[in-house]
Amino acid sequence: MMSFLFWVLVIFLVYYFITRYNRLQGLNQEIKEARSNIKVVVERKVAIVNQFADLVNSYGSYEKVIQLKVSDNYTEMAKVTSEAVTSIKALANTYPELKSSTHYSQFLENISKNEQILTEKREIYNYVVKGYNSQIAQIPMVFVASALGFKEAPYFDPNNEIGIDSFSGANTEAIKELAIKGTEVLKDKTEQIKDKINQ
Repeated sequence: MMSFLFWVLVIFLVYYFITRYNRLQGLNQEIKEARSNIKVVVERKVAIVNQFADLVNSYGSYEKVIQLKVSDNYTEMAKVTSEAVTSIKALANTYPELKSSTHYSQFLENISKNEQILTEKREIYNYVVKGYNSQIAQIPMVFVASALGFKEAPYFDPNNEIGIDSFSGANTEAIKELAIKGTEVLKDKTEQIKDKINQ
């Protein structure tokens, strides 16, 4: 009877851990998707800046605008792009004919629309992070999350954008270690039960 209860408990715990792990991994993937969507919008901003820079650089009378490069480093890309927009606005203030051109108006409109989309994507990211962080903070999930190496995800903070690049989700080494330990415990318990049956 004890061995039956033991195996029922083991099966329940394994099932519980697997379902919780899959739930957390699903939320983890949602965070990565939301983060990726933010990067796509920033890359679009780079494209808008470069398109306008090409136009400005095609006229010899204006100062040259440096072309931006798409980078894997979101924080650096966001910073450089914002600086480029500021430089273009300063350049437009220096050259009234540039400021009054339809190309410049279109540039500002495109940047404004892109910023609105970026704000929406940041809000979605923070919403997903809230759901994930709430899950890993609840009992008994907090113990499962800790055992499986899931860490708190950073919220998007415009003053500390480096945080979203550093989040990686579950610690795969911790999961492997837990699986090995669990297997060893199961082997030991199985041997103990066999010994009791054989006595």
